[in-house]
Amino acid sequence: EVVRLLLTHPIIKDIIDTNIMYSGSYYEDCYGKSYTAIMAACEYGYYKIVKLLLDHKEAELHYFDEESYTILMLASKNGHSKIVNLLLSHERSQNETLLNNTNMHGITALMEAIIFNHSETVNLLLNHKNSKDKIDITIKDEAGRTAEDIAKANDNQEIVNLITEFKEYKKQQLVNLSERRKHQKITKLIGFKESPDVA
Repeated sequence: EVVRLLLTHPIIKDIIDTNIMYSGSYYEDCYGKSYTAIMAACEYGYYKIVKLLLDHKEAELHYFDEESYTILMLASKNGHSKIVNLLLSHERSQNETLLNNTNMHGITALMEAIIFNHSETVNLLLNHKNSKDKIDITIKDEAGRTAEDIAKANDNQEIVNLITEFKEYKKQQLVNLSERRKHQKITKLIGFKESPDVA
């Protein structure tokens, strides 16, 4: 309620800056990090505050901290699946760059979720309707590991299975695309126009 008041109060709303990098003594002493308001909310799991800030058009979603962590990485690393779902669903954060950004160690949001064994978050990142066709599981971190390599090293069979299923989905996509192209080529060769209801 305090955040809502700050963002909507007729006097305060025009002077508050939601994008200040909070690096005062408390954060530096305890965490050594600098945050915007939405970064802190994503890391610590404050769903209602994240939602308020997403709806607040002045809040910048693509800032990152000194280790290049984005809001999606912070939520994924800590297994805040409800926030990850919100970020993937919200029109302001449906962005391929945000999904596949890497931190200073080459780690993506997906890799963060895998490292900390957050299966529900991994499932969301791989299968959400707004990420399924955009997420890149072939990205390698600074040690040359893919998301699948990390899952296997962690010996988390549930996550390995999720990645295997995702790879099968991508493989089927390529087969379907190949079949469509083949069909279009044959149709063109024999002089027929493509039927509008052909996928």
